[in-house]
Amino acid sequence: MLGEIIGEFNCHEIRSRVLISKVHGTKIETTEQTQGKLLGIEVSGTITYSTRIIKKDGTFYSEGQGVNKTKEGDILTYTISGVGKFKDKCPAACFHGELHYQTSSLVFSHLNDATCTYESVTDERGDSRMKLWGLKGPIAIPHPQTPHPALPA
Repeated sequence: MLGEIIGEFNCHEIRSRVLISKVHGTKIETTEQTQGKLLGIEVSGTITYSTRIIKKDGTFYSEGQGVNKTKEGDILTYTISGVGKFKDKCPAACFHGELHYQTSSLVFSHLNDATCTYESVTDERGDSRMKLWGLKGPIAIPHPQTPHPALPA
C-alpha cells in the first residue's frame, strides 16, 4: 500500500542516445540532472537509465542507476526500474515503478534496502516531474534511528 510522498524531483534531460543490438533490440540511454526534495531535504543529482520497447503497443521497460547529494554532503545511490508508455509526441511519456536507495548517510540510513514507488511524467521537451512514495506494510520504510532536524518528528 502506498504511504506518504517522501520525495519530489524535477529532472532535465542532458543526454540521450539510441543503441541498436541484434541480440537485445533497440534501446534508448538517457541521462538526466535531478533537483528536488527527499524527506524534506534538498538534493540534486544525476540518473542514467536505458529504455527498451517491450510490446507492440509501445509499452516500454526502463532501468537505471542514480546518485543524489545534499548540500551538507550526504550521498545516496539508487537503482530504479519501471514500465511506461510514450504519449502523443515523443519524448513525452508517463511511467511508474520502484526505486531502492543505498547510503552510508546517517540522515537517510533508514532508506537502505527499503522499497519506494514512483511516478514520472515527461513532457515534449524531455523535462520530467517525479513523485516518490514510501510503502506501508511489511516492506515499509522504517523510522529513522537518528533523527535529523529537517525531518518531521
